[in-house]
Amino acid sequence: MMPIAQDEIHYRYLLDILRALHIKRKDFMTKLAQNSKYEMMLYAWINMLFVQDKTKDEAIDFIYKCRYQCYCKQMR
Repeated sequence: MMPIAQDEIHYRYLLDILRALHIKRKDFMTKLAQNSKYEMMLYAWINMLFVQDKTKDEAIDFIYKCRYQCYCKQMR
């Protein structure tokens, strides 16, 4: 479990990334609570990148690339 200060930093990191991806916080959290696959995957990526101490810009770039690859695989 994270200390409160670290938890607040993590939450701000999450919100900033969601905002950059044009995802509404309330919708994201609702779908995450419902175990929606996309939101679960996105949350796992954000957590992984936070733990790896990636900047928000690096995280956003990584997520854009991963989403593109997932989209391309679905097209096949």
